[in-house]
Amino acid sequence: MSAQVDLENQIRTNYNRLVGRIGQAAYESGRYPPDIKLVVVTKNHPIETVSAVIDAGAEILGESYADEGVKKINHFSAENSKDQLKWHMIGHVQSRKASLVTKHFALLQSLDSVKLARRLNRFAEEQNLRLPTLIQLNVSGEETKFGIPAWDPSQQPGLMATISQILNCSHLEIQGLMTIPPFLMILNLPDRIFKNFENFVMNFNNNSPKRNGKSFRWA
Repeated sequence: MSAQVDLENQIRTNYNRLVGRIGQAAYESGRYPPDIKLVVVTKNHPIETVSAVIDAGAEILGESYADEGVKKINHFSAENSKDQLKWHMIGHVQSRKASLVTKHFALLQSLDSVKLARRLNRFAEEQNLRLPTLIQLNVSGEETKFGIPAWDPSQQPGLMATISQILNCSHLEIQGLMTIPPFLMILNLPDRIFKNFENFVMNFNNNSPKRNGKSFRWA
């Protein structure tokens, strides 16, 4: 077999194994498996690799760089069989790339400031659309992490005010919150960090007006 065929088989095997693990974890925790969405991160991967994971069954793909993501989106948009794909922007968005995000991506996972929210909102309004969005919180205090500061209880009032301003952006459809734990702690399930995140979600839901009748959910 060729190297490409070997790669495709490996990707399919790994993808199916991961889907199985997600389903098992959902069952054990009392969750409904289809409610859990798998985002396959394709940043820095060539078209051939992305095509292989799509053929394996991936439908939601994550990109960190707007220009790279748009090239892939345009490539696969030309294939009618790939119409089911959804592309998420998962990286920090530079202000000058905001229009690319609103125009090409199905969801932004990493909204981290009021300034960016207002810029995205302006472009979304010009393009006559609403951009589904997650607000990114920094609950670890890492200087290398983007996100609205949320690692200390004393930051709660400022957080509430910041997010309330973001919720006023009528062309952003705020669907929830997102955070990223420190890389070295991921395998150790850092309870303190996730507890900070959970506490903030609960506090926000208890003290803020609901957005379109919805509240943020702790996943």
